Amino acid sequence: MTEINHGFILEEIIPNDHYILGGYGNIGAEIINSSRDWRNCIPAFHEVQNLNGIEPYACTVFGTLNAVETLKKYIYGVETDYSDRWLAKVAGISVQNRGGSPHTVAETLRNKGVVLEKDWSFDSLIKTVQEFYTDFPAKLYTLALEFIAEFDFGHDWVACTPKDLYDALQLSPLGFSVYAWLKDENGYYYKPPNVFDTHWVCLVYAEWGKYWLVLDSYMDNGELLKKVRWDALPAQAKRYKLKRQVVNENAWSWFIKLINKIVYGMA
Repeated sequence: MTEINHGFILEEIIPNDHYILGGYGNIGAEIINSSRDWRNCIPAFHEVQNLNGIEPYACTVFGTLNAVETLKKYIYGVETDYSDRWLAKVAGISVQNRGGSPHTVAETLRNKGVVLEKDWSFDSLIKTVQEFYTDFPAKLYTLALEFIAEFDFGHDWVACTPKDLYDALQLSPLGFSVYAWLKDENGYYYKPPNVFDTHWVCLVYAEWGKYWLVLDSYMDNGELLKKVRWDALPAQAKRYKLKRQVVNENAWSWFIKLINKIVYGMA
């Protein structure tokens, strides 16, 4: 069987360095959605990974930002479209290496922030992989700091057992690795024996013992939501934390004005 990697690169989990849910570097485990159902908070805006027939191997970015955008909408009621293209470039996603690690992507988001889709878009004008990864204006690094200033963002690994994944789904939508894509006779996607996961998606719901529902970055008959068979457990999974910093409203307004003045010359 020929495996086609869509951008997921398995990274070694380092116990004394990487945060692990319930273990080292605990960032808390506050239950914020006991229903484990994030479907109503999936943002309306979705860029598909293979838009215009190109393949940037950036699924770890698309999956991570889908989780963050969904989490933000659930907690704060705010619809936000962040730039997958910008984060892929800054995180060092490599076409030569056919992707990148979801841990590296999350760490890049935590340390460097992200800009909005409107500031560095992936649209019909981007016709090649080279255009997708073209250099962007340096001032966008400054604009990306707005995310860091506004949010305390964290992430940790989740043990890939049914119970651990199901429980973690109360904390956030999860980053979730899959083998892309084979469908069984019931219409569920599954993983054959002795294969490696090739793709990173966002887990938004689960029916215990039946299936995992993931938000993908590839369309299937016009749908981005896909049911993964219950026994097709991921090789790796991550949960995310997003908490607004406590700031004075006047100070925040001043900061936003300063950022816009630096980047756009706006008063």
